[in-house]
Amino acid sequence: MKNIKDIKKKAALGLSLTLALGLLAGCGAGSISLGGGAAASAPAGSESAPLFGGSSVSVSASKLAETELDGIACLTVSSGGSYTLSGVYEDQMILVDAKGQNVELVLDGLTLSNSKGPAIYVRAAKTVTITLAPGSVNSLSDGGSYDIEDDDSSLDGCVFSKADLELAGSGSVQISGNYKHGIVSKDTLTVESGSWQISSVKTGVQGKDSIDVNGGSLLIAAGTNGMASDGALSVNGGSVNVSQSKEGLEAAVVNISGGETYIDASDDGINASDPDSSSGKGLGFGVMSPAGGSSSCAINISGGRLYVASGGDGIDSNGSIDISGGEIYVDGPVSNGDQAVDWQTAGNVTGGTMIATGSAGMASNVTSSEGQGTVFIGLSGEAGKEIALLDVSGSVIASFTPSKSYQCVLITSPQLRTGASYSVTVGGEEAASFTMESLRQNVNAGGMGSFGGKTPMGGGSQMPWGQDGSGAGSQRPGSKGQQNDGTSGAAPRLPEGSEQTPEGQQGEGGLTPPEQQEGSGQTPRFPGGKSQRPRINSQSDTI
Repeated sequence: MKNIKDIKKKAALGLSLTLALGLLAGCGAGSISLGGGAAASAPAGSESAPLFGGSSVSVSASKLAETELDGIACLTVSSGGSYTLSGVYEDQMILVDAKGQNVELVLDGLTLSNSKGPAIYVRAAKTVTITLAPGSVNSLSDGGSYDIEDDDSSLDGCVFSKADLELAGSGSVQISGNYKHGIVSKDTLTVESGSWQISSVKTGVQGKDSIDVNGGSLLIAAGTNGMASDGALSVNGGSVNVSQSKEGLEAAVVNISGGETYIDASDDGINASDPDSSSGKGLGFGVMSPAGGSSSCAINISGGRLYVASGGDGIDSNGSIDISGGEIYVDGPVSNGDQAVDWQTAGNVTGGTMIATGSAGMASNVTSSEGQGTVFIGLSGEAGKEIALLDVSGSVIASFTPSKSYQCVLITSPQLRTGASYSVTVGGEEAASFTMESLRQNVNAGGMGSFGGKTPMGGGSQMPWGQDGSGAGSQRPGSKGQQNDGTSGAAPRLPEGSEQTPEGQQGEGGLTPPEQQEGSGQTPRFPGGKSQRPRINSQSDTI
């Protein structure tokens, strides 16, 4: 045990913690302990007790105790309740050890760093909610290496929870995962609200069982995965902006039904892969499934707006891809070993609008398109020139300006119907015209060879089309200057000294996220500027 005087010296300005007694249903009064000393009880009838040389803790029938874990001074929450934390707190850790109980941690102007382990460690609880107080600005960071070991837990995140974790509130927080990950839940993780800016050496947000984003704003700069789950990863609302990553979203099943999602990845943008592949457990993500794909892997897009910029596959499933709604724009790969949209078992379209550009070597049309048309066009183009799909009257159905050169375009829209004629323009000039003879149509613009890929319609030869995937415009989208909370500060960057920087993405001063849309907080801005953002028709609002 450390002397309490030593622990007092560790606090730069101190920590103020308020126990709100309007606790969660069924919970009793909160109990607190602080690293390294004998337990002490608050005087009967007192409102507060001195802590850390002048700061105070508001209490009611609660005890204060000084403890430590592996030499780290801890503030331990051992009973269910709502705890409000503020102030500057150095080389300390919030430890939640309240088995079977609900705990809320309200961050209200908290700066908390721990050079030896996680900033927040949930050892035991039923559910823990981290709430960002209205208007508050908070900061959490861990160290570049951990000295802490606890039971059978391999602690590896700035916020690390062995219980269900919920993120909520209306303030903002910057989380720096200097060791490995930003936020980790070994159970389920749910994002309801709040502004969460996360930089991490490895994964930004990890929920082992599942991740559900229902609202709020996530801005993530990650060395490996932006967000990852062994189970399902669902974006139902809010804003998800993975501005730097190796792979953007990765899970066995990825569902996108709402919100706005921006992904910039040096490898796959969205990847549905089985964490327990054919060779058994422990292989992790990125391992190919057995030949023929996996029935447990799926990407389902039914709503929302999605933009993917990828160095590898844009949208990649080791099982199926089903698109039934939403707006999808894929700024795909230039290498012929990858493609904008890739599946193992089936690629099905029943709704939604999509424009996907990329290399041609492995590309093909979808396997099924019902209720609307999907057209696969062999068409080479340069970065920065708008692609537009027009109907017979010249009205724009859908358009997109890619940031890289491309060799083919995959388009689907509810306005693509059999028997109707359409044209495609690039930079305002007509590049292809065709009549939809079926709901899956292949068009070869400019006599560029046969169609190749997995299971194309109308041909079967592999095709480089005279292209090697190189050329101008292969730089990844993104611009400097985005702020953390819409008011001040710099956007998240990978921790200094990280060796996990995504290949091909580092620029001057580190990695930077896409430009922020004016007046929109953290809504991602699509590449090319306001006049060139994706739109679904000529009258619609742009993203």
